[in-house]
Order: sequence, then structure tokens, then C-alpha cells
Amino acid sequence: MVKNRIIPYEILLESCKQTLGLVEYSIPEEELIPMRHFMNALIHYLEDCINKAENGWPVIGHHFAFPSEIFYFFDVVPIVVEGVSYMLSGLLTEGAEPYYDAIEFRGHPYHTCSAQKATLGLTLEDYFKFDVICTSSGPCDNSIASYPIFRHIQKGQLLDFKVIDMPYWRDKRSCDFFGEELVNLRDELAIILGQEPDEEKFRKAIEVENKSLQLIKELNEIKKAVPCPVESMNVPFNAASIIFFSGRFERIPYLEALISHAKKNYKKGIKPNGEEKLRTIWPNMTLFFDIGYSEQLDREKGISTLFDIFNYVFYDPINLNQDINDIIKDLSVQCMDYPMIRQSQSTADRMIEDMLYLCREYKVDACIFTNHIACKNLQPIIQLLREALREELGISLLSVDVDVGDKRYASKESIAKEIDSFVSTLY
Repeated sequence: MVKNRIIPYEILLESCKQTLGLVEYSIPEEELIPMRHFMNALIHYLEDCINKAENGWPVIGHHFAFPSEIFYFFDVVPIVVEGVSYMLSGLLTEGAEPYYDAIEFRGHPYHTCSAQKATLGLTLEDYFKFDVICTSSGPCDNSIASYPIFRHIQKGQLLDFKVIDMPYWRDKRSCDFFGEELVNLRDELAIILGQEPDEEKFRKAIEVENKSLQLIKELNEIKKAVPCPVESMNVPFNAASIIFFSGRFERIPYLEALISHAKKNYKKGIKPNGEEKLRTIWPNMTLFFDIGYSEQLDREKGISTLFDIFNYVFYDPINLNQDINDIIKDLSVQCMDYPMIRQSQSTADRMIEDMLYLCREYKVDACIFTNHIACKNLQPIIQLLREALREELGISLLSVDVDVGDKRYASKESIAKEIDSFVSTLY
């Protein structure tokens, strides 16, 4: 048995078990539905990954913008770098701050994305031992610039470090090019890992993801109801489910449980946690260092959070009745339209058009934009988006300076004051 190659997953597993135990012991069973079902799913996922890593399966660290399904050609353990950072920041008492500090102490700039910094710090401390690192060149320079540091930290240990090129444009030529990049990566990984690609396992992962996509669209359709019958806490957990469960069955029962609960609320004509006074969308991310904050806004302020940038999808399921390389190319098209990649990798028009569409469809009253310290590519869009929402729909937008993974940059209390002041102007 190969021990302790993914120690942070062991830390997460224990944290999830403790969190779930507290919820089940102290909270009525009809409350915090997203947290209950997500934690159960994550526990199963983490146990599976730990077992496989201990039995010698190669460990691949990769960017969230990378389609995890491509790794299911092989017997590997995919680790989403950003998922580790932000799940630790939400579950641990100290968050992920000790690991942010560890890599910053070595000279890594404080204003880079905390989504990579914790995993970098953990790798620096030998808590992770990756065999391969994979990333694409999108969606943002700030995050991609952190990835070569893994190669420096694990010098002489990595089997390979792969970067595939994601084009800026979104025309057919660009999608064909990115599809070829993924096909080539599959062939290169087969050589690096010494494994033959298993087409059936890959197809199964795509089939599972197709089912998950249908469910998330069904859940999002339910959110159109007024009042919203879905707990706002689903937003950070849905984001996490995309990160951890792409191509995995754990996401299906999680989403089915949310839909079932939401339908019961809809039939009763009720909103969980009280009266709905304000319907909001967060065009960037919600707070990951406090995954319960959306529920607090729901319960104490009557503010529903319908979406953040990770929760709405604009792509369709993949047709499995075609050649395997054509499926990979369709996956590449889907990948270039992933949440956040769609709005960050290309022009500002995508973000503005998407937000105008969603605000119309979901009868939104206001938007709250977390101006994450690292999202330098999105910061110039804020004023353009504010003006578009005001002129087209009469909707106001609040911008709050934060680090969504590090509460020391802007505390929850200071953020709450800004939101309270903003909301007071809307009634």
C-alpha cells in the first residue's frame, strides 16, 4: 500500500464527517438539505479517492477549467487543485490560511488566486504528491501562472507537467483546435502512465455527466418560481459538486435530493427559511471561506441567492452515439463553455449578455459582485455590467472587494455591512 499521497483528502474526509454529524445531531431534518446531501456524497467520493491512491493509482492534479472526464480513460485519481483550497477554507476552523501563508512565505505574490495557493502550500509541505499536473491556458492568467510552481516544488518527482492551449475565440476553428489538444493529451497520458485508454469508462463518465447536466437544468428551472423554493445554500455546494463530481455518480443523488425537496416547497408555495424579500444573483463567486453565508442571508435578511458564476450552464449534453474522438471534441466545446470559463476567457460581452438573460428569466432584484482580489480580468467588466443592468433592466449592482477564500482580506462582518447598506437603498 502507498500511504499518505493525498493527505488533504484525509483532512477533508474527517472534516466532512464531523460537519455532517453536527448537522444531523442539532438541525431539524428538513433544514440544510444541500449541506446534508453534499456532505454524504463528498464523504463517499473522498473515501474512494483515498483508497485508490493508497493502492498506487497515479494522482493527477488539474485546474477546474480542465474536463475531468478525460482522465476516466485511465485508472487515476484526479485532484482538482481549486476544490481542495476552497473546501478546506470553508470547513476548517482556521480555513486554508496556514497553507496560503506557507506559499506566500516562499515569495508567491499575495494577490494571486487563493484557489491555487492552498494546494501549493500543501504540496510544499509534502501533503500532496502528484504524479502529473494538467492545466489549460484558460480562463485567466492569474491562476494559470501559479501552476508551473508545482513543477518547481516537486522537481524530479512529477512524471509530467502538461499544458494544453485553450483559444481565446469561440468559433468552430478554435473548438476544433481545442478538441485536438484533448485527443493528443489522451494519447500522451497513455504513454506517461503506461496504461491503455479504456473507452467504455470514458463513455460512462460522459453518460453520468449528461444525466447530471439534465438535473442541474431541472433544478435551475425550479428556481424561476417566486418565491424561490430552493435553499440558497445550494449555490456554494452546487459549485463544489461541479468541481469534485464531474463524471462521477455522486452528483446524481445529490441533485435528485435537492430537486425533490424543492418540488415539495413549490407545491406548498413556500420559500425555505422564511419570507423572500430580495432575489439576487452573484455574477462572480459566493464566499467560500463561509459556505453558510448564503443561508444566513436567506434566513436573517430574506435575501435569496439564485446563482453564482458556477451555477448556471449554457451547454447541452454530449451525443454518445459517435466515434470516441468526436465525443472528445464535443467535450472540448462543452469545456470552453464551462461556467466562469465562458465569462472569463473571451470578451466582456459574454458576461454582460449572460447576466442580462438570467436577471430577466429569474425576476432578479439586484446583483452582488464579489470583486475577488485575483480576478483582475473581470474587474474592468464591473462598471460595464453595472451600467447594462441599470439601463436595460433597472437593476442595481453592488461590488464588494473580497478574497473569496481568505477571510483576512475582508471579513464577513465588513462584507455584511456593505450588503446591508446596499439593500437599504432598494426598499
